[in-house]
Amino acid sequence: MSAVLTPAPAPAAAEPPGTGDRHRLTVTAGLAVDVVHPGDEPDARRIDTVVCRMRFRAGARTAGAA
Repeated sequence: MSAVLTPAPAPAAAEPPGTGDRHRLTVTAGLAVDVVHPGDEPDARRIDTVVCRMRFRAGARTAGAA
């Protein structure tokens, strides 16, 4: 049995940060795996695209506070 790894389609570009102190970043990654059995039909298995979301908040900002 042998395995052939092929890259999934290019991931989408990261979303631009929003306005204000909240930003959103989306990272998309994927991997396609084809498993070949000698003498048999290829058994294609695909690991679907995984979406990870990471949120962070910038430090609080106050205007005019001293």
